[in-house]
Amino acid sequence: MLLPIALILIFGMTCITVNAQDHSMKNPDHIMVKPENVKWMDGPASLPPGAKFAVIEGDPKVAGLFTMRLWFRAGFKIPAH
Repeated sequence: MLLPIALILIFGMTCITVNAQDHSMKNPDHIMVKPENVKWMDGPASLPPGAKFAVIEGDPKVAGLFTMRLWFRAGFKIPAH
């Protein structure tokens, strides 16, 4: 009785994994940025010194979607805003 259930679970997990991999390969909007291509800049004046950010895609200054990475040192605190 356990064998058929185990086979169904394994088959289901395999299908989900293959489908997830397939989807990312076919998505034309998916981009990959290598670490050496990321341009880190000092954070804005609204954050304490030491903050850095990198815009991965889009433009945060205009309406629309954008992707940004943030870097803070250990113990960094963002003030209320």
